[in-house]
Amino acid sequence: MQPVLAWLLAGLLLVVVELMTGSFYLLILGIAAGIGSVVAYVGQPFWMQALVAAIAATSSLIFAMLPKGAGASLSARAHAVGVQDEPAPVSQI
Repeated sequence: MQPVLAWLLAGLLLVVVELMTGSFYLLILGIAAGIGSVVAYVGQPFWMQALVAAIAATSSLIFAMLPKGAGASLSARAHAVGVQDEPAPVSQI
């Protein structure tokens, strides 16, 4: 089997499974496999295909995990994980 076809089939399978489960992360991995197929089509060796696919998947996952909005302050990031800036008043405890 040609590496281009293997990468495309893996990507397609991941996207189909993502559609059935609703997991956004499988979509990212499927797209990364598609990028790996492009690298295979160019004729690069397998280690380069896997490296580019891994970098694409990792950077996409990191980008997806960042807080929404460019330039989010530390306080906004703290609120995203449930950390409060000020202690709650006694009446709310």
